[in-house]
Amino acid sequence: MNQIPKIGTRVRVEWIDIVGCVNNALSKAVPQACWSEGVLVRVEPLFIVLASSQFIDDGNDPEGDYTAIVRGCITSIKRRK
Repeated sequence: MNQIPKIGTRVRVEWIDIVGCVNNALSKAVPQACWSEGVLVRVEPLFIVLASSQFIDDGNDPEGDYTAIVRGCITSIKRRK
């Protein structure tokens, strides 16, 4: 995995998504490669959070649309322009 950029950076993250299968064939239970883009808004030891949209708010806990990605699932993270 590339180094994590600073908070506020627009990024594209490629990661392996965990898949759950219910009442399905064993062969369908395979993690899937995917990507997400957004602004890096939180970095924790175990995960990062991207914002795809966020309400304009001066509060300390803003509301919006977020994706939390476990760091161990990340295969690539790149800055976007």
